[in-house]
Amino acid sequence: GHKPEDINNVFETGEALPKGYEEQIRKYVTYYLDKGKSPAEIRKTLTKQGWSKKIVDRFLIE
Repeated sequence: GHKPEDINNVFETGEALPKGYEEQIRKYVTYYLDKGKSPAEIRKTLTKQGWSKKIVDRFLIE
């Protein structure tokens, strides 16, 4: 797989996030929102894991 920092690099250079990663983060966000987690909690967890806030926010506002 790819490291989160590699994914962030791809996204920040204007290239699309690989589809597998899009689906993975979308499912993660949906799952935890359904479980009652707040967007702020999800953002904090994902950014601690190395995802950029910009990418996380993209999926939180869908």
